[in-house]
Amino acid sequence: MSLPWYVLPDHAADLPDPLPTRAPLPAQYIHNALPRLAPVIRGDIRNGRANSRRARLAFAQLAEALPVGLLPSRREVESGVRWLEREVWGNAHS
Repeated sequence: MSLPWYVLPDHAADLPDPLPTRAPLPAQYIHNALPRLAPVIRGDIRNGRANSRRARLAFAQLAEALPVGLLPSRREVESGVRWLEREVWGNAHS
């Protein structure tokens, strides 16, 4: 099975085969894609408020890039934003 761009190879065994085409995007897929978004977002760190706005914009771009039907839910986006704030920006500020 060929992997979509948002799935890291070490998570391939956890994916359904075939991949869903009309279902909410599992949070795992989003978390797999986050490391690819992090370098872009990391360059635009200013303060906590800007970080959150930037994260939401990045997730909007991610959702637009995903195949039709594989869209993150609001809850998954919020979870991903919290992960970005904790892991990406927390590390960048340290």
